[in-house]
Amino acid sequence: MRLAQIRNDRGLSQKALGEMIGRDASTIQRAEIMHHSAKLATYVACAKALNVTLSDIFGDDLSPIERRVIETFRTAPPEARDRLAQLLDLAAAPLPPST
Repeated sequence: MRLAQIRNDRGLSQKALGEMIGRDASTIQRAEIMHHSAKLATYVACAKALNVTLSDIFGDDLSPIERRVIETFRTAPPEARDRLAQLLDLAAAPLPPST
């Protein structure tokens, strides 16, 4: 569960995130600790407000560089995403042998 980390990375308090989604800070706190009363709708609203997916919130931890690549891709204009994918393909290609 990475909701608190994502919120903190955005520089938001629980109160600020709650205000963004029309809930109070205690609702965010319950969601962050996965309290049994936390509702899926809260997680969906948080994901939308934070511009992440539910997989980002509930998924495995990514390294900082993996998060940076994903965040850069998601926030890039659609016309730049193909170029970003090409750059990643280029970076992943094996280097030619040195002479």
